[in-house]
Amino acid sequence: MYNSQRLKRFLVSALLFMAAGRAWAAEPDSFIHRDFPGWKIHQQVRGSLNGDIDDDMAAILSRPAEGTDENGQALLVVYLDDGHGGYKLHTKARKAVCVGCGGPKAAMGEVLGEVDISKGLLHITYEGGSREVFSDELKWRLDPKKNKFLLIGETRRVTDTAGDEPDVTLDINYATLKEEKLTGKKKTSCAVARKFRAVELSAFDYDGKHVEDIETLSEACGKS
Repeated sequence: MYNSQRLKRFLVSALLFMAAGRAWAAEPDSFIHRDFPGWKIHQQVRGSLNGDIDDDMAAILSRPAEGTDENGQALLVVYLDDGHGGYKLHTKARKAVCVGCGGPKAAMGEVLGEVDISKGLLHITYEGGSREVFSDELKWRLDPKKNKFLLIGETRRVTDTAGDEPDVTLDINYATLKEEKLTGKKKTSCAVARKFRAVELSAFDYDGKHVEDIETLSEACGKS
């Protein structure tokens, strides 16, 4: 009888300890601060990205300017649930977001880029501009074979605030390599070159190469 009571107390204590440990491990901030000391969490979202029922996590990190860096730095990270109540760093994208790069219509000195997780996809939205205001939403999916986040879709809207040019909307499917361009009320369908397929999030440069790529795709699909 005595041994039975001791066993019960031991099992209860063990369960409480495991539950407490899991509750602590599930706090995402602790993993970010461990892996990126000195960085501040600018935004953080959770949701499933790999098809299971457990939440994964994406976050935008920032840190203040140092030396000749006037705007500071930003970084996008993606963590996947490790199956044990914690998170494991999966992707680090140093140029997927940037600071002070959105033009006069974006918040001065703020991070350009906002993340969301919806229907198993990672969404990154950028908004800014000057005379021409833009809104650009990119969709990323975790490829199970490559174990990398690949760009699969993009919707970009550009509005001339002076009203001299028609609104332009680009809707690009990088998986099927098809593009639709809406200029005012005129719609044009085009093929997308294969070199734009399978862009990886870890190497993605929004303010650099991608701005050039999207201009190329827009020009290739009819005059605006």
